[in-house]
Amino acid sequence: MRTKSAITLTVAFSLILSGVYFAWLSPVNEYPNYKEIARTSTGLEAGATSQLTFDTVAGKKVSFSADASYYQPTDEHGQPLNAPSFSIKLYNPSGEIIMNQENVAYTFTNAITTENSGTHKIEITNKNNSTISINAYVQDVSTPSTRPLEPVGHWFIFMAVPIIGLGIWFAIVKIEVKSTG
Repeated sequence: MRTKSAITLTVAFSLILSGVYFAWLSPVNEYPNYKEIARTSTGLEAGATSQLTFDTVAGKKVSFSADASYYQPTDEHGQPLNAPSFSIKLYNPSGEIIMNQENVAYTFTNAITTENSGTHKIEITNKNNSTISINAYVQDVSTPSTRPLEPVGHWFIFMAVPIIGLGIWFAIVKIEVKSTG
């Protein structure tokens, strides 16, 4: 009986050690999140401004993108228009400008790590003499970490508990058999 007890407890502790490794010490994988936070599509008259707001927490990496196109790519004489241009400003929750880009042609993309929690605001202003279409969106591009073997580790630890009980039972039975025999 003593041998059964020792083998059972050895197996249980091997499962626990493997479980601890898988659950808390195994390699970490990081994949970008790409979760959309906010989006807008609007037509902007000449000189008009559109706003897009989004909530985030400090330390979150966000990507924002805006693109512009003409409703009518030619003027009243049928001549092609210059590239649609716009300006874009990003404000932090306290209203300070943290990014300003003037005379953007067609498209703009940028990623930042937010320093403050709260509602951030993006302002897009039409710099053309005709109406343009603006599509803008904000994405959360943070990279959460995962441990693919973590569920296996938890299962190993969970399965070791009854095996420890079995090993202790084997040890107790041996002591009782000795005392009665």
